[in-house]
Amino acid sequence: MLDLIGDEASGYLSAPAERSRWQDTWTMQRTRREALALLARTYGSWARTLAGALASALLLGGSVVLGLGVTALADDGDLVAVLLMVAAVLLLLAGLAGGGYVLFTGTRVVGALRAWSAARAADGGPGLAVLFTPAVVVRLVLAAVLLVGAVTLVLVRTGALSIETAEQAGDALSQWLAAAVAAGSAAAAVSGAVRTALALRRRPGTPVSGWQAQHGSPAASGGAPAAQQWAPEQWAPQPAGPTTTEHGPGYPGPGADTSAPAAEPGAGEGTAESAEEEWAATRMVSDLQPAPAPLQARSADGQVVTAEGVTLVGRSPQGRPGEQIAALLALTDTAVSKTHLALRLAEGRIWVTDRASTNGTVLLRDGGTESLTPWQETPLAPGDRLLVGATTMDIEHVDQA
Repeated sequence: MLDLIGDEASGYLSAPAERSRWQDTWTMQRTRREALALLARTYGSWARTLAGALASALLLGGSVVLGLGVTALADDGDLVAVLLMVAAVLLLLAGLAGGGYVLFTGTRVVGALRAWSAARAADGGPGLAVLFTPAVVVRLVLAAVLLVGAVTLVLVRTGALSIETAEQAGDALSQWLAAAVAAGSAAAAVSGAVRTALALRRRPGTPVSGWQAQHGSPAASGGAPAAQQWAPEQWAPQPAGPTTTEHGPGYPGPGADTSAPAAEPGAGEGTAESAEEEWAATRMVSDLQPAPAPLQARSADGQVVTAEGVTLVGRSPQGRPGEQIAALLALTDTAVSKTHLALRLAEGRIWVTDRASTNGTVLLRDGGTESLTPWQETPLAPGDRLLVGATTMDIEHVDQA
């Protein structure tokens, strides 16, 4: 059967649930942009336009042949009439099957588009330019032609429009059925385009998130996701010695005025440099502490994931176009999807992302279970276990012996 969605877009049909922490997650923003762009291309493909046009043509042809068959039955009722009726039924069934498939897949794609758009509605979409491809323009033109034809047939049957033709026995059934097919096809094409446009439209005037406003696009700067960066105060060690009330040289004594002096002209110019110096100093203090042992993932069959970057895990894993992949890990498990999940290793830590797998990914931690939300990156800790189909993957420290 003709695949009107494709493997790449199929991975985005399950949109992640809404989570407040995504407001500053670069990974979610990047994945959302990819999902909207790919789903929009899938919806506006020539394959969908041609399949929909063929289904409508089969239904219209079946309507005409049905009318001819009814007329032939009323006149002679010979073998030709029977053959016409059989042909009409076959055409109508083929048209209904094709049209139903186009409508079903289109509803899934549009629903996924709207779900991804709603995940971070404040970000807006890529704009309507990605929707109005030549295929979609042709689709809308055909919808307009079908709508005009449907209105014309209704006017003819109701007597509002008079056309001098000889009335046949099957004309009424044929024309009413053709009008219904034309109107339904046009409505499906227009409603799908409108719903897709609402999901893809830009939202001018929406505020830019604080992370983007201060640091720009992470993709352009090569930085890590904002939600995955550690602030200095999160990991700076406490003073090694006990605190004391005595004051060393240079520190104000009790009762001294500790209020900050008034800012002088030009003082703000050194703000960025001061912040960098403070950040560098914090890093220097942290260097006194031993670095935590790096983590790795080990599958039940003994395969180990230690490569820095993204490792795809699945039955036959493949990356998306342009995606930078460090390694691929194939599992011989029929319950595992082709590309089931992604493990990202950075600075000794591991994150996991379920890629809308068929059977899902379950995280076992501290005696509890959690089904991972598709396309949402989750940090892992030593002792965690992932259930991937019928396979397990354990998160452990790298053996540094």
